[in-house]
Amino acid sequence: MAAAPLRVYAGGVKRKFALLLAAILLVCGWRACFYDRATWYGDAERGKRMANGQPFNPDAFTAASWNFPLGSRLKVVYGNKSVEVEVTDRGGARAFMQFGKVVDLSHAAFARLEKPAVGTIRVKIIREK
Repeated sequence: MAAAPLRVYAGGVKRKFALLLAAILLVCGWRACFYDRATWYGDAERGKRMANGQPFNPDAFTAASWNFPLGSRLKVVYGNKSVEVEVTDRGGARAFMQFGKVVDLSHAAFARLEKPAVGTIRVKIIREK
């Protein structure tokens, strides 16, 4: 009696994964996967030229973003805390953009919302101007 050949790849795996992902998104909603994030950058970038031509100051309430035009005023809300910043640069966190809007806050602005050691937080971004 010959042994049945061992199937290394089951052809229905991709389909089952796609159905599982669709079910999760249906139950949780798209916003469970796509949301606004805030990161920060600080002293390592101090004095470097920003996209608006000015030197970067981590103590100012500024932000970098690919999603908003330079000069935009944003209100970044985290829980019951908020901070108003001006977009003065283009962000380095472009990899996160596939998940939603991203804003890189200056150290001072991020510290108003959360301890910088946290790194990345889930926020609500409101364009003021």
